[in-house]
Amino acid sequence: MKRPIVLAFVMGLLLACAAPNALAAAPASAPGDLLVLSAARGTLVPAAGSSGRFTLTLRDADRTVVWFADRPGRQAGTVSLRDLARDWARLGFVADPPNGAIEIAGGDANADTLAVELGRPRYDAATRTLRVAVRRLPTTVTAGGHARGVDRRLPRRFGRVSLFVDNLGARDVTVRFINAATQEIALGTAQLTGGNWAQPPVPGFVLAPGRSVDYDDLVGNAFLPLGGRIQLFPASGGTIATTWSWMVGSAPTGSVSTTGLMGLTATATTIGADTPNPVVMVIVSDAPIAR
Repeated sequence: MKRPIVLAFVMGLLLACAAPNALAAAPASAPGDLLVLSAARGTLVPAAGSSGRFTLTLRDADRTVVWFADRPGRQAGTVSLRDLARDWARLGFVADPPNGAIEIAGGDANADTLAVELGRPRYDAATRTLRVAVRRLPTTVTAGGHARGVDRRLPRRFGRVSLFVDNLGARDVTVRFINAATQEIALGTAQLTGGNWAQPPVPGFVLAPGRSVDYDDLVGNAFLPLGGRIQLFPASGGTIATTWSWMVGSAPTGSVSTTGLMGLTATATTIGADTPNPVVMVIVSDAPIAR
């Protein structure tokens, strides 16, 4: 390319790779989510016996990665490259591999941009080296519908390089309440500190003995935070408060606290913390009878 890639162009390119049949209607400034990481130099080595597959190695990689989100509102932030590589599966990128655009700064106009699908990266923090298996995407079309901008090849070795990553994935936390007690439990207040309800809890809802209910807190961008608090009111009195949190670069957590309970206990366990869909399971039970 004869000019640097701007964010709008890259987003159009990645949208083109994901949905080539919709290109005619896709504006170059189509909203979306984007992750940008850079390195001082790199290599792209063909995988043995496999056409269109390569190992991308980025050396002297920037330790900080920048992400942008256009949905539901324009937001931006940073995450460390170490955390990104470590949490790749937790962010949902193993189950749903993201698309990427490799752009070489100052490269040959016919060999400086390649559209790829990304495998799981491996990062060596001591040497600031990132290695990732990539698969070339079969497209040479940009969001404007023109057969330009995307190349079929890159040099094996190159200097300053940026990797733009699309399809930042959705994630959610399910808060599951299980009433293993012999009395009814009413839902009180429910507040979010991050994310959105799939279906908002209804205050006053009664959870009968032996029943369970799920509430999903979700985001459409894996780098946005999730969190909230739900209060329960058992029939015998007292309160049960459940909180959860999932911030960028950390594992999801869930906890429960109680006040003034009579004859009940409550525990919280986080299941699937290494997946993009963890469950905070809260079990309310009758307290053991002292003998």
